[in-house]
Amino acid sequence: MILPLLKRLGSVFNRDTVSALTGYAAVRIPLPKATRPGEVTLDLTGYQQIDSYSCGGIAAAMAVKLLRPQQSFQRIYGRVNPRPETGAGTRRVMRALRSLGLGVSRQEDLTFENLCQAIDAGRPVLVVVKTRDPDIDHWVAIYGYGRKPNLVFVANQRWTRLARARIRWREFRQMWSAPGEGLVCWKAKRPQPLRSTRAPRKK
Repeated sequence: MILPLLKRLGSVFNRDTVSALTGYAAVRIPLPKATRPGEVTLDLTGYQQIDSYSCGGIAAAMAVKLLRPQQSFQRIYGRVNPRPETGAGTRRVMRALRSLGLGVSRQEDLTFENLCQAIDAGRPVLVVVKTRDPDIDHWVAIYGYGRKPNLVFVANQRWTRLARARIRWREFRQMWSAPGEGLVCWKAKRPQPLRSTRAPRKK
């Protein structure tokens, strides 16, 4: 019900105005699941971003809701606290995830096989991809993979050139802002305290 209304409003106002007027940063949407031989997906709660800067909070929410489903979207988003001018950088997202009870490993040389291993272990991977604006990057969540052909399932691709969730590996590598870099997430034994952070330069 809310999504058609937001789409109608979005045709009149810009997305940030709609978000400010409604109080919504995102709406829940179903995500494609594994249906073909060789495909594996995690049971991720899907969100579609409304505004132009909340991708870090949205990606974090999808990871946290999978691993610690008792956490509310509002609490997760508030911990990340994306800024309209800057969004949320890697350190901000990592600190928020850890404060919410997730373990996070920042990797710089992830391969397709590494991503498959993470998904098989129940670990979503948050990465940054390019957008239509060369000065702005965008957070997405990798929540599945397929083989023959090799592909990844990507959530929150709204502000990118990725028009679908199933993305061929070669195509995804071209969209990856820093190929190989990503945050591998898992359920930690205990949350870490959240400390104040300086706003990042990019979202």
